[in-house]
Amino acid sequence: MMVARQGERRSAALQAVLPADRLWMLAASGIRLAGGVLVFVLLARLLGPGAFGLAAALLTYAAFAALIGDFGLSLYCLREGSAQPERAAEIMRGACWLKAVISFALILAGAFAAVFLLPVAAFGLVAFAALAALAGSYADLLLLMARIRRRYDREAQAVTAGTAATVLLVALSGVTTGDIDWALAAYAAGRISYLGFVLIVSHRWWGQPATGQPLRRNVRTTFHATKAYAADSVLTVTSGQIDILLFSALLGAQALGIYQAGARLAQSIMPLAIMLSAIYLPPLAAACAADSRAAFRRNAARLNYEFLILAMGAALGFAIFGPVFTRHIYGAEYASLSELWPGFAAYAALRMMAASFGIQLAANGAMSVRIAAQSSTIAAFAIAVLLIAPAAEPLWMLPWLLAAANLPLLLIMGAAAWSRDRANHSSAVCLAAIIAVVAALLLWQHFVLAGAV
Repeated sequence: MMVARQGERRSAALQAVLPADRLWMLAASGIRLAGGVLVFVLLARLLGPGAFGLAAALLTYAAFAALIGDFGLSLYCLREGSAQPERAAEIMRGACWLKAVISFALILAGAFAAVFLLPVAAFGLVAFAALAALAGSYADLLLLMARIRRRYDREAQAVTAGTAATVLLVALSGVTTGDIDWALAAYAAGRISYLGFVLIVSHRWWGQPATGQPLRRNVRTTFHATKAYAADSVLTVTSGQIDILLFSALLGAQALGIYQAGARLAQSIMPLAIMLSAIYLPPLAAACAADSRAAFRRNAARLNYEFLILAMGAALGFAIFGPVFTRHIYGAEYASLSELWPGFAAYAALRMMAASFGIQLAANGAMSVRIAAQSSTIAAFAIAVLLIAPAAEPLWMLPWLLAAANLPLLLIMGAAAWSRDRANHSSAVCLAAIIAVVAALLLWQHFVLAGAV
């Protein structure tokens, strides 16, 4: 009876998404988003397209490696820690040690590759990029303790302090030196400061493990438990960064810098989806565990419509204000970027809406569907790039290749989410609405190229 009563209390507590949680999470997301955008705008403006293309490519590759080292731990810890809050410290401790082992192996592999593939002059740039990515990924992992305990206010404090330090250091470096080495060094220092602030915020929650499980066994258990999450995580990261990974090898530094100036802004909205998943995943997972269809359907519908609004807002924002931003912020060197914004807007809308369906599938434990959807996106984009991109002289076609490759992701995840609960019509409604938005953006692209916009 006591166990049942505890289960009911936990389910009731998690079914509703608290307004205060949403406000703090949105505050942290907004600060993280604004800071990330501001950093890359500063780099693009102060370094110029060529140097910015190189810096952004290095940071992308480093972040890609760091997120592979995450091994699906973020999703695993958030899901399991929310379901078993009394074991949160133990779960997080095993995750941190496992990440340390994987990161060490990746660092060794990266150093070995750099020795044979890169000139000695680039070693410093690579080291700064890798250090920044590693510090940032560890900080994000440690912040899960705040999310598990629903202390989004503490997360907002750490994010605010770390973001402010990073922006300030990058701005000072760019204004005083305009040098790519100093810029990446400043960025790395800012990310390390972010990790320090996270440690200050979260240290109080690292108590004794609930079961006293030996560390080696804990790490081994975590490794086996996260295999499915790891595959999904690697594919998610790859599908989100594959355009930069491939275009870095196909485009010149100038063209790559122009493309990245838009792509970075379009991709910068995804941290908002990740942050919101931290709010919605616990109640959705709790509803699944309690087999409460009504609670799951209610939260899933709210999630779908909120993400639909965000997706449509992002699409309109990039399509309408992207060219204005290009003219007045980036400057004349990036003039050709104006034609790329409709494609980036379509990509942002598709990716944001797919994230909503992906959160529901993760709560259901349907990792195989997520893996299949991510694999289809990667394969579609790689094939499109190999067949079309070499002959696609106009840059405006490249964002549309990226958007088209994400259409299977949306359709597979959306269909899977709807099929699991056909009474929840919000999935079908949102799916149709986003497809209509993308069709309208195709028409918008025609007017942009015709010079009517």
